[in-house]
Amino acid sequence: MSFLVAAAILYLSLATGRGLTKLPPMPLFENADKLMHFMMYIGLSCVITFNQRKSGKSLLLTAFTAVFLSAAYGGVLELLQPFFPPRTCDLLDFIADAAGAIVGFIITDIAWIQTHSHIK
Repeated sequence: MSFLVAAAILYLSLATGRGLTKLPPMPLFENADKLMHFMMYIGLSCVITFNQRKSGKSLLLTAFTAVFLSAAYGGVLELLQPFFPPRTCDLLDFIADAAGAIVGFIITDIAWIQTHSHIK
């Protein structure tokens, strides 16, 4: 599932205008793209966190893996965007990606703890 989410983010991050003709024109409001980045990386981090916790990884390893991999993926895609005009590299997009990765980890780990606290 992580790979499907990552593939969707890859497409949405690098597609040119021709590939996105069926989506509503951006921006829907000022900085709407930052919200989209934030939400996409919440999703990616949630899936990674769930997979890590399901496989029995420690909280620390799960946090590092989910947040680092999600944020690093966002950073790499930001660096690649200038090669896919009209896309551009934007530090604020990366910050939104990283913030989404952190929030996604927190949300999923809290849900994991809540649903598994009775299992000892």
